[in-house]
Amino acid sequence: MQALRLLGGGGRGVTKSVIRCMASSGSKTTAPSKASTASTIPPPYQSPATPNPGDKVVGPGASKSGEYKCSEYYCYNKSSYFDLEAEMVKDRIPQPVADNGKK
Repeated sequence: MQALRLLGGGGRGVTKSVIRCMASSGSKTTAPSKASTASTIPPPYQSPATPNPGDKVVGPGASKSGEYKCSEYYCYNKSSYFDLEAEMVKDRIPQPVADNGKK
């Protein structure tokens, strides 16, 4: 879980989704209770297109003690990453342009 927190500001919504997904897949890591979290307001980059994990086990044999240990993989669809990138684009600093001395 510590490694997931290293994602920074853009990853906070993803971290919450992963924690919920891990909890729903039978992992030993559980989602924090609302009383123990600093804020219950969703972060600004949590994409509405990111699927919410359900109550069922995700993926075939996906659990930390099962044969496939990456249960988080099943919590996203093929658009999840790009939806997050599209929401963050307005806050990114533009790349500098090399003008090669042409002024």
